[in-house]
Amino acid sequence: MFDVIFRSLSEGQSVLPSRGMHALPLQMASRLSEGTIHLNTRVSTVDGANVTLASGESITARAVVVATDGPTASSLLGIPVVESRKVGCVYFSADAPPTKEKYVVLDGTGNGPVLNVAVISNVAPSYAPADKHLIVAALPGVTDGDLEAMSRKQLRSWWGPQVDDWKHLRTYIIEHGGPVQKPPFSPRQRVDLGNGLFVCGDHRDTGSIQGAMFSGRRCGEAVVRSLA
Repeated sequence: MFDVIFRSLSEGQSVLPSRGMHALPLQMASRLSEGTIHLNTRVSTVDGANVTLASGESITARAVVVATDGPTASSLLGIPVVESRKVGCVYFSADAPPTKEKYVVLDGTGNGPVLNVAVISNVAPSYAPADKHLIVAALPGVTDGDLEAMSRKQLRSWWGPQVDDWKHLRTYIIEHGGPVQKPPFSPRQRVDLGNGLFVCGDHRDTGSIQGAMFSGRRCGEAVVRSLA
């Protein structure tokens, strides 16, 4: 898994949508007819091309795609469980960036709790006001305690007292930060489950946004073939 991600980062390009990650689903939604998207609608069961909502309503379609985190997909479809890894993320605003480079800065000691940091506004200036810089610290597997204080203490050893002047914006606990993919690593899990039922997500390929999008593309192509 490390080799795949490291190769992708070193040989490919890492980008961010200028309008935020929210721009990705908005772009997809813009191509759909009005009234086809139902938000805040929980699904209770999936049986082939039949979907039953928590309200009791039943929907039948030519194809059903389950695009969720691994544990939810397993619960709905009965496929082998792929556990999720929790991640803590702490966001700061700063008057000056700790680095002007477009890097993902790694914790070389491996001690953490912060394992990587990025100055997001170096990559996408639209993510911060003109006179500010957006910094995010990621703490994989760390969700308990004062994450802001833990992050400041560690990053102070990297960049000195300037860290004390950073403004804490928000701390997020992401329940499904990524799938647990331990050796033996087996990407390209099947997305066509038969009988008009499909599944996609980073848990079917690699634990990354790239993996999620690649899985979605594979799944979409499989749906098109099945309906041809």
